[in-house]
Amino acid sequence: GLMLMYFVVLAVSNHTHDLVNYICTVCLVCGLMIGLQAVILLARTAANGQLFVTEAGQLTGRVDRHYLVLGWGVANLVAGMLALLIPPVMYLAYCRRYCVVSYLSAVFMYVVIVLLNARTSMLMGGIILIVCIIICCFGKNRSANRLLTLFIVLATVLGVIISMSVIGFDKLPDYIANLLRFSDGDSARFPRWLNGMGDFAKAPVFGAGFMDGGVDVGIDGNMYSNMYHNIGVEILGSLGIVGVLAFIVHIKGMLELCLRKFRTERFLIGLGAVTVLMISLLDNFFFYFSAQIFYGAYLAVAEVQLEYT
Repeated sequence: GLMLMYFVVLAVSNHTHDLVNYICTVCLVCGLMIGLQAVILLARTAANGQLFVTEAGQLTGRVDRHYLVLGWGVANLVAGMLALLIPPVMYLAYCRRYCVVSYLSAVFMYVVIVLLNARTSMLMGGIILIVCIIICCFGKNRSANRLLTLFIVLATVLGVIISMSVIGFDKLPDYIANLLRFSDGDSARFPRWLNGMGDFAKAPVFGAGFMDGGVDVGIDGNMYSNMYHNIGVEILGSLGIVGVLAFIVHIKGMLELCLRKFRTERFLIGLGAVTVLMISLLDNFFFYFSAQIFYGAYLAVAEVQLEYT
């Protein structure tokens, strides 16, 4: 998926008017479409009484994520896709017309991530959104973006105050703990990482391969990933030192695309690829075909921008 979209975008770059704007607009449409799909799913699940976990008829803040499955992915994958689409959408808010629509769309996408209760995407997507907001407050549309940022901050503060008054200050810590699923702990990530390092120790040069790792902790591996939930462990355990060296070369090239002859517009596009890697620190996101399509597109667009810098 990564190589396919990378070469497709490069191939059409000379025949597509304003390629960057086109790709980012596609990301905006995809983000809104996925967000609306998720909202409809959340609404239907809530209407059936299957969304929120209750105790003695009271909401606990915990979401039953077993029912949050679309035809193409579970909640974590849906939330991850929304997170990686935020930077190109904020690119439109930074330097294109109708920045209000793009800005609010990115915020909407992050709100959906929170509603899906995907912790990794909430964390990494939140960091990326904040970075994008700061950048947009100093871009071509800075006046409108600063007003929007002030509005979002005030709305967030108001929402927190209302939530505290409804839930009760004494119950708020437990409510937040349930919302963030603190009781789930590391969700068995530590055993998976240890198993990945064990696979690396068994085959340090070329790794254990994608189908042969993870069996010691009951990981359901496949031809794309051993599901170690960490991109570093995945490459070490599955591909060994050879894979690590190749990945380092790839990261070096990606950083050059983002930072060489620095331009903020190109940096925002590169943040889309960075988001994939950040989520992959706690998930298998880099190895999903749907994520690779956008990852490859971002790198190709950044390369085209660099050529014209």
